[in-house]
Amino acid sequence: MPVSGTAMGGDATMRSSDAVADLGDKFRGVLVGLATGDALGAPLEFMSATEISRQHGTVRDMLGGGWLRIKPGECTDDTEMAVCIAESLAELGQFNPEDIAQRFVAWADCDPKDIGVLTRAAVHYLREGVPVFEAARRAWDDSGQTSAGNGSVMRCAPVALFDCFDAKALVADSIASSRITHWDERCCDGCALVNHLISRLLKDETDELLADAQQFLSGRSPHLREAIEKLPTLTKSDLRPTGYVVDTIQVALWCLTHSDSFEDALVTCVNLGGDADTTGAVCGALAGAQFGMDAIPARWLDALRGKQRLIGLASALYRLAHRHGG
Repeated sequence: MPVSGTAMGGDATMRSSDAVADLGDKFRGVLVGLATGDALGAPLEFMSATEISRQHGTVRDMLGGGWLRIKPGECTDDTEMAVCIAESLAELGQFNPEDIAQRFVAWADCDPKDIGVLTRAAVHYLREGVPVFEAARRAWDDSGQTSAGNGSVMRCAPVALFDCFDAKALVADSIASSRITHWDERCCDGCALVNHLISRLLKDETDELLADAQQFLSGRSPHLREAIEKLPTLTKSDLRPTGYVVDTIQVALWCLTHSDSFEDALVTCVNLGGDADTTGAVCGALAGAQFGMDAIPARWLDALRGKQRLIGLASALYRLAHRHGG
């Protein structure tokens, strides 16, 4: 049944061996799910739901093409930047924003197919030697202090894995991970919210996801709180799959809470069009936390490029999460 959203009780540290195995599958599900949603949605980016329906019907398989002319199963900056974070965490065994920032710069210097406007601006300042966080603040100031894109929430999921058993560190590191490129409160709180929900889903600590989200957002971004409060009354036609971080989170959570499977959640999500790779990535990470990698359709896994690298990183983060907090 779809997750609807009040926190359940129970001691998350007391697990059977089967439950521990399931947790490992869920860790893999988060990273592989993120990449799956990215690859599934990328060819549909900037198309409307009507255009998708007219050209493809309902998209249920990995396509190629789109404005980026990607190959079937190929990922975009959403996954590539998440990998930068995951590799830093796995190699250093700690959250180090300076190291992650330099990995972002090195990635951007390799001429990726796509890079967000605010990310590009922050990376420019980082490349010029501006300290981490200050670079994002300057990029945000340059935008008129109005830009709140989804370029940090799309990549934040590795932090949820690393800090799975440390709620305080999870929030602090999620916010810091955003502020490497995205300074706005909505972006920071959005990363913290998504990672909080991923952590709760990983440990089966919630069966009322939206109530959990509302509780977490108490005292945080009013824009996000309002978006979550509206979710129970929205229909699919009300959703706006834009590049605005609040819209992205709203779309991802609506699709997850109205679906009974990983496949249904992702198919619903990417066929909305718009910023389909990023809504797909965020929905995929959340759905992976709920359903695990074993629930991802085999035809998608077979087509997904870079799958083994993601599985290896998820396994490394699983071990580290238990070591420093589990």
